Amino acid sequence: MTGEFVVRRATRDDIKPICTLISAGDVKWFGNKRPKYGAKKALMQSYQTHRFVVVLKHAVDNELLAYGEFRNYPALGPLPGDSWMDWLLGKYCINIPISWLNTLFFNFCTYKSAHPEVLLALVRELFYIENRIWYLLTVRMPEVKGNFYYAESFDDLEKYANVLYPREFSITSNTNTQSVYVIPRFQLLPKISYRKALAEDNDDIIDIHSLEMPELRAKLGDYYIAEELLRQDDDAKKNYLIVVELENECQESETAGFMWLTSDIDIRFYVRNYELETFGNLLKFISDKPYAFEEILVSSVDPKAQASLFTNEAIDDLYAETIIGGVQRNDSGTSVASVSKMKVSSIHGTIVDEAFSGGSNKFYMREALFLKFQYIFETLLTINYYISEKNKLINLFYNVKTKSDQHDSFLEQASNVFILKYISVDQKFPIERIFSCICAMFSVFPERDYCMMTMPKTAKSVRSQEEVLKYFMPVAQRPSEETNLEDVYITHRSTIFGEISLYKLEANDVETVQDLILGGSTQMTSSFLYPDSSFSYSSKVNAYADIEHELNVLNLIMTDVLNNDDTEYFAFTIRCDLIIVIMSYFTTITCPILTII
Repeated sequence: MTGEFVVRRATRDDIKPICTLISAGDVKWFGNKRPKYGAKKALMQSYQTHRFVVVLKHAVDNELLAYGEFRNYPALGPLPGDSWMDWLLGKYCINIPISWLNTLFFNFCTYKSAHPEVLLALVRELFYIENRIWYLLTVRMPEVKGNFYYAESFDDLEKYANVLYPREFSITSNTNTQSVYVIPRFQLLPKISYRKALAEDNDDIIDIHSLEMPELRAKLGDYYIAEELLRQDDDAKKNYLIVVELENECQESETAGFMWLTSDIDIRFYVRNYELETFGNLLKFISDKPYAFEEILVSSVDPKAQASLFTNEAIDDLYAETIIGGVQRNDSGTSVASVSKMKVSSIHGTIVDEAFSGGSNKFYMREALFLKFQYIFETLLTINYYISEKNKLINLFYNVKTKSDQHDSFLEQASNVFILKYISVDQKFPIERIFSCICAMFSVFPERDYCMMTMPKTAKSVRSQEEVLKYFMPVAQRPSEETNLEDVYITHRSTIFGEISLYKLEANDVETVQDLILGGSTQMTSSFLYPDSSFSYSSKVNAYADIEHELNVLNLIMTDVLNNDDTEYFAFTIRCDLIIVIMSYFTTITCPILTII
């Protein structure tokens, strides 16, 4: 929402109003207008990254003021969509850092002549949604003499853009050439600045907090920000209070938000109560320098493999467990038969008692069979049938000055995480731009890779936190004796600053893909084995059946893609060039993830 206009995504319900707008006489446009006449059915069929329409904020008739199309490649018919960078660099002298990932093309727009300002609303909305887009490009084709009806209008767009001319352009002999309009992100959006909070910012910050979290003011009073800023103890140095300022129309900076960051975190507590191995246990560690380590005993819960649940082999295991006295492991040295430990079965509903043939014994055998099925039914309803809980030791490695050192200060220095305690912005701050606040957080801690948020389970969600959590992922809790644990969310620096690219599968990627698939497997142990039973039983469940099947299928597909020129499959790898986490350890190499279409 920008000013007096509402910018929203176009839907199929807008096809008729869009066609009416395109055919109106009081409109301007740029882009190829010809194929859009009378194209009600085909209007939404071509690929576009974004389609936006603009209406007046309080309009009753919902009349469209503008319609725009944005795409990740230009609308140049003979030019392949993946070759635009070669075309642009070859035809123009580019002095700006344009890349595949920071550029979109504004290929078509039609708007009411009386409202040229809707162009600014459209472009700003695109930049708000696409946080990584720095440049918006529009290609202007050479003018065709006598073609007044389809003549494009770029006068209004030129107010917000820089014009690039091709190498063959000459102001004296060759002026009617193709050109490119470049709209820079940072020239159109209001400037955001960040600074350390001062005690005199107390009132502005508390007013912002009161909009989303009035309970803080009621609980802590009217001066809790100033009191925090004036603290002089050692822990105060671990807190960073940041003020977010937004430039207004008069180019004056106004307080528009607030962030509270801290590096004061109990690593042991979070490792003990949350699944943080995937995140390196929140520690930095260099193996070729002196280091110390600690062992922490934790509980861990893993979902059981699907093959251990409702396959024939899994049900056989469950049935074997109902033998009176339990199931004896094959490797046990005790196997003593007794009257109280006997195997019973049912054949076509008839009780078979191999040891006793007396009629009075049949009653007890029927009772035993009833208990069998009752046990099976109750077991299938318990959560322990679907997950396995086990204790394991977590090693915390951190660097020290000498091998004999092992102090909390070194553990704190090895911390690779900081905590976002609070974030809040006021109503005039575009909520989509809170992404830039996250970038600023990592600038405060350039040596740390993770940012963490904690939220009480009973806390209500607020506008600022909901937007921030789009870039975080939840962390699973461990089984713990702690009560009232908070929900924990975490994000990595590469989520904010990393550039992810798509590549075709190559032969040297196969082994890495296989390792990624096998890396998710865990050793499954049967819960149906008891050391004190007298009956030997070997589980037939193959806990790796699903993984083996997936790996076999992917191997066949990858082989076909690499060796068959006429293959019907397309396989790609997604690569991230920053440090990422794979199978609970850090790597700086490129990580492929297989995607098959």
